[in-house]
Amino acid sequence: MSKPFDDNTLRSPEEAVEFVAEILESATEYAIIGTDRDGTIVLWNEGARRIYGYTSEDMVGKANFNILHTPEGVAAKRPERVLKGALEDGKWDGTLIQTRKNGRRVAASITATVRRDRAGDVAGFLLIAKDISHSVPLSEELKSSSELLLRRNRELAAVNTAIGTISRDPDLADVLQNITDAARELVHSRYGALGVADENGHIVQVITSGMAPEDRTAIGPLPVGHGLLGALVRDCKPFRIREIAKDPRSHGFPENHPRMTSRLGVPVVLKEKPVGGLYLSDKIGVGEFSPEDQDAIMLLAGHAAVAIENARLYGEVQAARDELRVRNEELEEQYRRVQDANRLKTEFLANMSHELRTP
Repeated sequence: MSKPFDDNTLRSPEEAVEFVAEILESATEYAIIGTDRDGTIVLWNEGARRIYGYTSEDMVGKANFNILHTPEGVAAKRPERVLKGALEDGKWDGTLIQTRKNGRRVAASITATVRRDRAGDVAGFLLIAKDISHSVPLSEELKSSSELLLRRNRELAAVNTAIGTISRDPDLADVLQNITDAARELVHSRYGALGVADENGHIVQVITSGMAPEDRTAIGPLPVGHGLLGALVRDCKPFRIREIAKDPRSHGFPENHPRMTSRLGVPVVLKEKPVGGLYLSDKIGVGEFSPEDQDAIMLLAGHAAVAIENARLYGEVQAARDELRVRNEELEEQYRRVQDANRLKTEFLANMSHELRTP
């Protein structure tokens, strides 16, 4: 292999490393990304920050190449296909619709090659990407629009599920379970939960989704409003968290609780007062939830508030009806007793009159 440097100019390995670092940082129009064999990012230059919005502190040693891909792309295993293509053919070239840190999409022209160590073994991959959003072919724009349409259709289906549940099922637990399931499926999260709070902001009911019943039982008592769950109800503001453990509001997880990394929280508000919250955890295939995910769940949370209100009103009506039934039964019993007393009184008077008339 020919030498890429002039030995007379770069006299030491340190000078060569410094020279390469300057090249990486000066290539601001190109994202230069290095990964290990599993796709974990180990190199992230200034161009990558400008295109995708993540800093090197966000990415190096922490994030996987998957984070740059859309949920649809991850589901279609595009990241794996890129790295597999580079591994099998030595290089992969193509155009992909990817995702920035702020959730917006970017069309990128990408070249992926294999990195090898001194022994010739695969050490990882090197990817060079350029933002071509302004010159992306019409077919890619249509593809992106189609993906957006599919997402909107999923949102509409989830909302329809919520509305249908509210209209046909007055049982609060069933309604909230269906809404929680719809929310988890809508944003492709591994776990979902809906907490219902009392007037003091304490969690009095938690409906979970994505967790086996025996796992839910093993966790133990319900949360009462501490940590992120309580913060959502108390502050009444949605949040998107990349790493739960690093958030100062987090109180950690109880024993036997599944480990969770990312979280999306949206308050459930009824008449300008928080009555609970929708919590989604661990976005599948992506490091964190997007603003679009938050908007979709906020829409669903509005229907959850309606469900809680309708179910509570139904419960009040049922309670009033039950109380009225009990009162009616008591009145009927009292009327029966009065009738029996009157009958006995009449029989007694008749017997006395007969005895008085009989010599």
